[in-house]
Amino acid sequence: MYVLNVSDAYDRIENLQATNTISTMFSVDAIAPSATVKANKTWYKGSEAVTFTVDFSEALSTVPELSLQYGTTTAKVSLTKISDTNYTTVFTTPAENAVITAKAINITDAVGNIGTSQSVQILVDADLPTANLICNDADALIRKNQSTLFEVTFSEVLHTDSKPVLLLKSTAAELQIPLVKVNDYVYKASFSDFTLSGNYTTS
Repeated sequence: MYVLNVSDAYDRIENLQATNTISTMFSVDAIAPSATVKANKTWYKGSEAVTFTVDFSEALSTVPELSLQYGTTTAKVSLTKISDTNYTTVFTTPAENAVITAKAINITDAVGNIGTSQSVQILVDADLPTANLICNDADALIRKNQSTLFEVTFSEVLHTDSKPVLLLKSTAAELQIPLVKVNDYVYKASFSDFTLSGNYTTS
């Protein structure tokens, strides 16, 4: 903060101005505003809603927006004001795989300082996982109560909460056999309770 005083002023016949009869105070704001952008998670499916929140270091004189860049696309998204320093918006991801970079733009404070924004990246995985199933019985002819090993290889890493099962069907029954993880892509299951004759299918 600065204080300005007018003093030591003489008129033409050397009348001295009374000290501190004229004064003013003012502050200098040399700090530019900044923005922090957050998404509610990192990985998204295609066409999934993303909630972005933007926190500014101070109140703005402009109307900020969110800039989104992915591939050759650049989009501007309006922000909804929650408070002087907090904004939010919802964006729907594209239907294809993408790496999206989001940052705030149009950031200016009350005295005209132009601000900058931190950016955040989100990842869009629009591909459905596929599975390749192998049975250790090459001729697919299984005796009653014969232990049979099934191996499933997935095309990509599954979610940590995913609990894949092997679905075994016959004309008489339908069973779900839990798959045991071998590594990020390979799972196995064994089954020996083939007590009924007939055809079985797996999926």
